[in-house]
Amino acid sequence: RHNLGEYYTPDWLAQRLLNQVNIAFFTSDPDKSSYLRENLLKLRFLDPACGSGTFLALIINRIKEAGKELQIPENAILDAILKNVVGIDLNPLAVIAARTTYILALADLLDNPLRQDIDIPVYLADSIAVPEKASGLWENGKYPLLTVVGKFWVPEAVIDRKRFDTLCELLEEGVRDGILENIFLVRCQAHLNLDENAFKKAEVSLKELYSQIKELNAQHINGIWARILRNGFAPLFIGKFNYIVGNPPWVNWENLPDEYTKRTRELWRSHGLLPHSGMDTILGKGKKDISMLMTYEAMQRYLNDGGRLGFVITQSVFKTSGSGQGFRRFMLGDSTPIKVLHVDDMVELNPFEGASNRTSIIVLEKGKPTSYGYGDISYLYWKKTAKGKTIGFDIDLPEVMKMTHRYQLHAEPVDSKDRTSAWLTGRPLAIKAVKKVLGKSDYTAHAGVYSGGTNAVFWVEILKRQANGLVEIANITEGQKGDVPSESMAIEPDLLYPLLRGRDVKRWHAEPSAWIIMAQDPVKRRGI
Repeated sequence: RHNLGEYYTPDWLAQRLLNQVNIAFFTSDPDKSSYLRENLLKLRFLDPACGSGTFLALIINRIKEAGKELQIPENAILDAILKNVVGIDLNPLAVIAARTTYILALADLLDNPLRQDIDIPVYLADSIAVPEKASGLWENGKYPLLTVVGKFWVPEAVIDRKRFDTLCELLEEGVRDGILENIFLVRCQAHLNLDENAFKKAEVSLKELYSQIKELNAQHINGIWARILRNGFAPLFIGKFNYIVGNPPWVNWENLPDEYTKRTRELWRSHGLLPHSGMDTILGKGKKDISMLMTYEAMQRYLNDGGRLGFVITQSVFKTSGSGQGFRRFMLGDSTPIKVLHVDDMVELNPFEGASNRTSIIVLEKGKPTSYGYGDISYLYWKKTAKGKTIGFDIDLPEVMKMTHRYQLHAEPVDSKDRTSAWLTGRPLAIKAVKKVLGKSDYTAHAGVYSGGTNAVFWVEILKRQANGLVEIANITEGQKGDVPSESMAIEPDLLYPLLRGRDVKRWHAEPSAWIIMAQDPVKRRGI
């Protein structure tokens, strides 16, 4: 889960986010709220990285609860939920869990013997790198879908919701019935509602697609490829939403698979999320997080103008000068402005069990520019006040509110001439005082040495110094991920430098406790 950037969201944290996105929808008394009566069955919600379905379940439960108090017929409530509460995730196991969560949340609305089968709108798909012309894989009028068994190519002529659903049904039926390719094409011509020219252009691609799925079925490599196609292309057809909510994966650019960085590089660039290049990127300014891209791409692709996005996101998008700079443009790739409405800074709460990440909540509105006057951004700093008590995974939001205090702070760029500079947060008077001493520091800040997840290779201890001038060392395996063998070897001493780790730094005192192999040319800053 950690390698995939997945940390499943506690209910209290998800509920807090939903409340901040639309407090009237999630907290109003239905009997007294005209807003709820008018909008309960209309507003659409998307979680583009839905995980096990925490946000989906809370939204469904709210619609059911309010609908019951407003005496809305159960069929109308069920239809509205299935149309308006949608989830997407890239992890097959997460999708199974989310669909199960969705069904359980709907359970009391499904007890109707007259009701026909329903489709659960939770899709196994990539909400960022969707099949499209701009993906870099576009080829001869065909859309690509990448899977573990290779690419499926779908002709452009069928990229329409009804037509594509029909195609998937024809593929599934054809494979099940074992029909020949020519018979499949006859069925396509009869049911896809394409004119003669469009069908001729698509004919070869349709035949190849059917043959590919038929061959996979013959090899007993799964039998649901038509459904996988339907899921993979779902992001093209699900439409626009009033609200996007969720907890996107937190994975650094450098830890993404090479193939994925190539596929999404143009998206990063189009949104201005890659303002740095060359050595700046290598030395830390390139530590982008995939949650940044999902925020921008989800808003541009799925959110209505005037709609809101609420994400659990790393606090570093506000506070790091280099890597968060592009994010703080608050401007989508199509030049639509983004307004920051609210931030919950929960770094001190550390709400994710077993993970020391810098948690925050952000609420953004599409179509308005961000402004930094006093009171323009609601920035709440959370601090735990209940001593001896832990904020557990299963605790509810009212209890968390009792155990914490929230301080209203002001946020603005540290450099008033650069709106993309890191944020300065604090009380207005404190910020005013800090600004008096702002200026160029006598110190130069560095990211420090980063060995790219290979600490067990480069972090060493000195065993002894030999008479020939070499130094015998052993690699440090304690605390490393995976089963790393311990090795000892004699190397040149000029490649060893003192290693200062976080645990070695105390107040007014820092003493290195290990050594690191620095096989770098210090001038060229390249590996020897």
